[in-house]
Amino acid sequence: MEIFNTAVTLEYPLSFTDDIRGDILVDVGSGPTLYQVMSGCERFDRVILSDFLEVNRRELQSWLQEGKSSIDWTAYFKYVCELEGRR
Repeated sequence: MEIFNTAVTLEYPLSFTDDIRGDILVDVGSGPTLYQVMSGCERFDRVILSDFLEVNRRELQSWLQEGKSSIDWTAYFKYVCELEGRR
């Protein structure tokens, strides 16, 4: 994973079928949230979240690098996994 000055590479209302896969998924205007790309992390080699505001990019970087966030994403990840039939 890479951190860019204006984007954070990470690996929901998006729901992908098994035939949708790719190299890079780009989310423009991510805000400080992850839910919109949770399903994509299993189907794309790289997921890039980007946002104009530094405070939003900082929140994403904090979650990526330190596992810290002002939001506990555990329940969201579990829910997405349940919807997709994963544990």
